[in-house]
Amino acid sequence: MATELRKVGLRVDVDMTDRRLKKSMDYANKQGIPFVSVIGENEVQSGEFMLKAMETGREYRICNCGNGSYGIMDFTEKVRQICQRQLT
Repeated sequence: MATELRKVGLRVDVDMTDRRLKKSMDYANKQGIPFVSVIGENEVQSGEFMLKAMETGREYRICNCGNGSYGIMDFTEKVRQICQRQLT
């Protein structure tokens, strides 16, 4: 997913450390990272994940659980649109 998000012009960092979620969120805040998403095994299986705007705390549900079948490009486009709206 990170590669696809990069293809649509978003800067993406993947945290593969073993630190706790709270520590990763603290790191994102300190680095001024505007959006965070945690995508693990459960999110991959469900086809649903949350994108969190760090400044406001607002969370956006991005889901592949509708009637149609969505691919990775649909997810990346949704993420790109949300990021653009928030940053402009």
